[in-house]
Amino acid sequence: MRIKDLQPIEPIDLNPFQQLDRFISGFGFNFNYPRVDILDENNRVKVIADLPGVGKEDIKLKIEEDRLIIRANTQKEVEEKKDNYYRVERNSAGYYREIALPAPVQKEGSKASFKNGVLTVELLKKKGAEDNDIDIE
Repeated sequence: MRIKDLQPIEPIDLNPFQQLDRFISGFGFNFNYPRVDILDENNRVKVIADLPGVGKEDIKLKIEEDRLIIRANTQKEVEEKKDNYYRVERNSAGYYREIALPAPVQKEGSKASFKNGVLTVELLKKKGAEDNDIDIE
C-alpha cells in the first residue's frame, strides 16, 4: 500500500443539534431553528428573530415566566398545468425555538411586529426583575 492510496479521514461532526436535524429530517419533518438576537435593555428584553418565507399569520408566540416560544408553520403548494404535463409540489416547513430570557417578563405591555421576514418582540420585564443583583461585602 502506498501513501497516495490512503484516503483522508472525514472530520467528525460534533454538533449534536446538526445530527438531530439530520435524524429528524429522515422522517419527513423539516424544523428549523430561527437565528435570534436577544437584547437586555433597562426595563425590557428585545428579541429579533429571522423567519424567512413565513407569513405573519403563520407565527405563534407564547410567553412563559422567563422564556419566549416562537413557533411558525408554513405550507405551500405549487400547481402547474400544461398541455402535456401536470405538476404539483407540496412543501411544508416549520420554525421552533424556545428562548431563555435574561429576566422574567410580563405579557401586559409587550408587543411584537413582523416585517420582511424579521420578527421583533419587545417584552417588558416584571417589576423588581432588575433589582435581583447581590452586592458583595
